[in-house]
Amino acid sequence: MLIIGSLLTWGNLSYQNAVSSWLESSLSSLAELDPNKEEQQQQQVQEQERTQRSPNPNTTTATKRSRLPKIVFGAVFRNTNARNPVMYRRFFDMAKAITSDYHVVIYENDSKDNTREILLKNMGGGNSSHVTMLFEDNVTGAALPPGTTMSHNNLHKTTRIARARNIVLKYVEDHFLHYDYFAVLDMDLICMLDFSSGRYDHNIFKYVLLELKDQWDVLSFRQCPYFDWWALRHPPMLPGNLLYNHEKKHKRGENRYSWQQMEVMLQREFDQTPFPDGLIEVESAFALYTIYKMDFIRPKVARYSGVDEENVTECEHVPFHTDLRERLGARIRITPLTYCIPGEYFDKNKRNSTYRPLPADIAARMESITE
Repeated sequence: MLIIGSLLTWGNLSYQNAVSSWLESSLSSLAELDPNKEEQQQQQVQEQERTQRSPNPNTTTATKRSRLPKIVFGAVFRNTNARNPVMYRRFFDMAKAITSDYHVVIYENDSKDNTREILLKNMGGGNSSHVTMLFEDNVTGAALPPGTTMSHNNLHKTTRIARARNIVLKYVEDHFLHYDYFAVLDMDLICMLDFSSGRYDHNIFKYVLLELKDQWDVLSFRQCPYFDWWALRHPPMLPGNLLYNHEKKHKRGENRYSWQQMEVMLQREFDQTPFPDGLIEVESAFALYTIYKMDFIRPKVARYSGVDEENVTECEHVPFHTDLRERLGARIRITPLTYCIPGEYFDKNKRNSTYRPLPADIAARMESITE
């Protein structure tokens, strides 16, 4: 387990790496732009990738088709100690079921509770070589100023989260461009209605990564009810920022519907999309778990931000996705597949789940694919 940050001491655990030179240099370079140098670096990375992935003539077709991907997961945390630690262990079970070539990059700063202690205790996953933790203390702007209003609170929060996600993104760009995918998730919230009993369907992840990969560059998943309206841009239903400037006309149209109306419309669209291989085209979506092809994670090209082009408070994922679409032509999609297998919560509360397992033949094929 690699831990980068200031002196940390938890019981008998002591890690010292006084604000690493990497973290300092990364923060100072997040806003730099050098297109020519970036293009040259990207060409070198792509050439390395082509060399690494050149098929072995002695390898059978079946083996070539079943190569499991390399995935780096990124997540940020602050004041999340109330989340069930079972979620962390279940995450590692899911990651290991997809591939043995995975890594997790965690960032945390200035938690007022024992979030950091819980992360150190639970994020080893039985194999600490798969985890890098980035810790910071006394980050400027981490505490809310006195007299903060709701809108100012959201601006403060999204700006802070954008900074944290950019640190994780920069670390991935510096160390993991040879991987296949970058998965960004809110690890403490996924399968949030079933913290203790819900499980992941790892075959769904295998399916979208192996058999649907030619249909998308950025992929998010279905939820019911849909949770992350702020990160969603899906014109004409939702062309602009749902939480701010709701009455304002946007470049691509006007927000005409309430989130209750859009919930009905979006779930209907999910139901009408071919199962299991249909996808819905959107301009932005996160919904707690989104996967990016590493070909679209290029240094200094796309960055998270807490404001939009008009300096209005914005979900940090939207500017990042706008950069990916406008600068790299990324295809952003939502699959109607749901990866959370319902547990006790749905049974006790008699709630319906949109989870549908893959057809038996596809599930069996995914299950048979191993390293």
